Amino acid sequence: MSLSECNKDSFFRLISQRYNAGEALITFATGDISDFESERTGLVSTHAYAMLDVKNVNNQRLFLMKNPWSHVRWKGKFSERDLASWTTEMKKALNYDPNNAKNFDNGVFWIDIDSLFKFFDVCYLSWNPALFKFVYCTHE
Repeated sequence: MSLSECNKDSFFRLISQRYNAGEALITFATGDISDFESERTGLVSTHAYAMLDVKNVNNQRLFLMKNPWSHVRWKGKFSERDLASWTTEMKKALNYDPNNAKNFDNGVFWIDIDSLFKFFDVCYLSWNPALFKFVYCTHE
């Protein structure tokens, strides 16, 4: 699913519902990112990231992502560097301490929906096959 074709509100609702119901595994992929932009954002060009969680806290729609390399992570809004966004309430609601996160880079980060839509191009949904009455499989 191309993110450029999605309505953010509908997209967030669908992703939240299906992920929290355990019905889908979700990954997001970046498009082409210049070396300069990659260094600035902490995101890898044409690279897929696993979504570990999705939350709406104080009207902030956030995604917990993981770079499968287990290092190199987001440097923008809601990163461990963004102390303005991490209020005491946000840290408690998401069980996240940016000061602790600064101590090690495990590739895990929170990102807001606007940044996600800006830097990621594609969302991949892997549905639980038990949801479907009929399955068609082709092997070549």
